[in-house]
Amino acid sequence: MSGVAAIVSSLDPHEVWLYTPTAAQQLGLEVRRIDTENYDPFRDYGAVKGPVRLTTGLAAVIHNRTTTVYGITNYTDAKGNKASTVSSLSPVYNPIDATTTSVADPGDYNAIAAASDGETSDYVYFLQDPEGVSQKPLITEYGFQQSTMGTRYVYTGLNPDPSSNLAAVIEKSKGTRMMIFQNYKDATLYYAWSNTKSSGSASKRHKNPITGSNNAVLGTPLAATLIPFPDSTFEVYLYYVDNTQQLWRVIYTGTQPVGGWGSPTAVGAVTDVDPSSGLAVVSDKTGNYIFFKANPNRYNYYHDSFKQPILGEDDANDGHNEGVERGCN
Repeated sequence: MSGVAAIVSSLDPHEVWLYTPTAAQQLGLEVRRIDTENYDPFRDYGAVKGPVRLTTGLAAVIHNRTTTVYGITNYTDAKGNKASTVSSLSPVYNPIDATTTSVADPGDYNAIAAASDGETSDYVYFLQDPEGVSQKPLITEYGFQQSTMGTRYVYTGLNPDPSSNLAAVIEKSKGTRMMIFQNYKDATLYYAWSNTKSSGSASKRHKNPITGSNNAVLGTPLAATLIPFPDSTFEVYLYYVDNTQQLWRVIYTGTQPVGGWGSPTAVGAVTDVDPSSGLAVVSDKTGNYIFFKANPNRYNYYHDSFKQPILGEDDANDGHNEGVERGCN
C-alpha cells in the first residue's frame, strides 16, 4: 500500500495539494491544478531520511485555512526497540499521543482516515489489534479540539478486515462521523455512524453493508467526500476499486441517520487503477476529482462531473439547490 491524500488549497479553489510518502520517508507535496493538465512533479533534492513509513496511508483535513496531514511514522523507543505511531506530518511533525504509552501504535496496519468540521475539530482513524489479539483489528478514533487532544475511542463491533483501508466523512451540523471499511473476511464494504450503537449494547457501534459493493478487491483503497445541501440533506460519494482495476462509485443520500446507498456504478473512463497506490478525492461545485495511479510514475485525476452544478451562496439562487438533479453523470 502507498498512501495519497489531497486537499483543495485554501488560497486558490483551482489548486489541489497532493501529498504522498517519498522514497526518503518524508512527506512529498505536489501542487496540482484542476483547470490544466500541466504541473510540476515532486522532486527530491537530497532530503535526509525521515520518519514516515513508506507504506503508510495518508489523510488530509483543513480547518481555519490550515491543512493537517496525518500518517504513520517510525521511531526508536527508549529501550532501543523499533516502534510506530500515528502522527501529524504537516504543518508540523508530531505524534498524536505520547509514544511512551504506545496507545496510538497501529502495528503493521497502514490504514488512515480523517475528517474535520473545518473549524475546531479533527478526527483521525486507524486500525489496532486489541491487546493479546492478532489480525482482528478494531477502529481507533482520536478527536482533537482546537489543536489539543480531546478523546480516544475504540469502536467495538465493527470488525474490519486486517487488509481494510478506511474512509471517513463528517456531518458538520451534528458533528457525527461516518466510517467506511471492508468487513472481516468479506470483500463487502460497510459503514457505521459514530453515534449509532447496536441494540442492547452500550459500546458497540451498529454497522450496515453497502449492498452491491462485494465486487471490491480485497484491500481496496477508499476515498469519500460529503456534499451538504441547504435542506439539511447530503450526499456521500464513495470510490473504490474492483478486481479488474475498475473504479467504482456509490452514493449515500439522505440525512443522518435516515438515508441509504444507491447501487454501485462503474466510473467507465477509469479502468486501470493500481489498487495498491491509494485513492484521494476533492470536490468543487462541478463534481469530484479522484486522484489515482495508473502510470507508476504519477497520479492522474478524473473529473466525475455532477449532473448539475452544486450552487453556493455566491450564486444567483442564493445557495438554494431545490430541483437540482443530484448525483454524477
